[in-house]
Amino acid sequence: SHDTKLRDPMQLIALALLVGFVLGLRVASSATAPIPLIIDTDVGSFYDDFAAIALVLKNDDLDVKLVVTCTDDTTARAKVLAKFLTLIRRSDIPIGIGVRNDNSTQHALFGWGADFELDKYGGGVYQDGVTAMATILEQYKSEVEILAIGPTTNFPSLMSRYPGVINGTRVVYSGGSIYKGYYNSTPAVAEYNIATCPLCARQLLTAGVSISMAPLDTTGVSSLTANYTRQLLASVTADALTVGNSLVYYCSNLPYDGEVPQCEFNVSTPVLYDAVAALMTFASAAACLEYRDLSIAIDDRGYTLVDGAGGVPVTVALYWAGGDAVGLEKYRAFFTLMLSSSIPL
Repeated sequence: SHDTKLRDPMQLIALALLVGFVLGLRVASSATAPIPLIIDTDVGSFYDDFAAIALVLKNDDLDVKLVVTCTDDTTARAKVLAKFLTLIRRSDIPIGIGVRNDNSTQHALFGWGADFELDKYGGGVYQDGVTAMATILEQYKSEVEILAIGPTTNFPSLMSRYPGVINGTRVVYSGGSIYKGYYNSTPAVAEYNIATCPLCARQLLTAGVSISMAPLDTTGVSSLTANYTRQLLASVTADALTVGNSLVYYCSNLPYDGEVPQCEFNVSTPVLYDAVAALMTFASAAACLEYRDLSIAIDDRGYTLVDGAGGVPVTVALYWAGGDAVGLEKYRAFFTLMLSSSIPL
């Protein structure tokens, strides 16, 4: 039985080591002031943006100064974001409304946030999210980091309106497909965040920033398995309750039939692509991920090409350290514990 397995001494030792590792990941890497962070997100389409934002807010080394919505109806996304941040008790963080490029598209979580009134959001809402980004970048210079977890549709406007403001910034980017596509498939594909606007991604890549990339090679298998899903859904913390309830809403309002059983909670959660990029903001993420320095170019179809013409150096989270059974399992435990524990922010 399950209880009998838990009494196995070797499994208890392994569990203790895993918990120790997870708690160790959360220790701040230094006593220096937190790094200013901007999050650029297409929250509202897929469930993983919630997971990524909740996780990165657990990083004591970061001070989230602004969260900006990107692509499609960015105001509807801002409502989703404002409701989420309010429910997880982080309505102190300002929100910026990014560049609108398609106000007709309805996404799975838009209905979840539709009842939230933006003028009542505690942290304030900037109607011009691009200017809000530039203000922070100008104030903190190259100290700022950006977590980009959506199509990079805000960045061409940022760079054209505020030339040079992003130079020297570190960007952690959820996107790309190096050798593997979705769900651990081969060959590589045109990954959504880049393929939505290849020109936008190419402009960011060549903008004089330092880029760390989380491609489908690692993100494509980053769902939580059944045991971690049960733990998350059973937790009563604000983070876990909000993430869990929004997950149930998301799975009940999918506008399409997925190719995999994304919402069979006895199997797994949907893939948490962007949460891997959030993991990369933690100083000890190398315990979960193996990085490679590659020369990356982006073609007009949205493919990420290794050693392609016009390539630039990118640090890529290409593999799970020790394979899926080790690095991926550590990530799953880390994510679940961070959201389901009562450790204060």
